[in-house]
Amino acid sequence: MFFLFLVLARSDPNVTLVAKACTGGEYENTKYGVSVGYVLEDLRRSTPEQGFEYDCEHEYLGVWSRGHGACFKGLSKEDCGRCMVKAKGLVLQVCANKIHGDVRLQDCRIMYDKMSRA
Repeated sequence: MFFLFLVLARSDPNVTLVAKACTGGEYENTKYGVSVGYVLEDLRRSTPEQGFEYDCEHEYLGVWSRGHGACFKGLSKEDCGRCMVKAKGLVLQVCANKIHGDVRLQDCRIMYDKMSRA
C-alpha cells in the first residue's frame, strides 16, 4: 500500500515554456544542422546522467556547435530526461534553422550555438 502511494505521488516535470531566444539569422549549411543535431541529442541523453548540468561540443565535417543542458535539481533522473525530451523538441520547433537556440522550461533548459575552432 505504501508503494502504491509513492507511485501515485510522482509528478511529471513542469514543461511550461518560460523563455526562448532564437537569434543569429538562419543557417542553410546542412553541416551545421547535422552538428546541432548531434549536440541536442547528446544533451537530451547526457544531462540527466551527468548531474543535471551538461555542456558539449560536436563537429561535423569541420563545422562545430556547442550546447548546454540543465535540469532543476529537485527532479528525478527520469523526470529530467522527460523534460529534456520536451526541451529538445521545442527548441527544434521554435528555433528551426537559427544559428542560436535557447529554450527555458520551468524545470529544464537546452541551448545550442555555433562555435569556431582556431
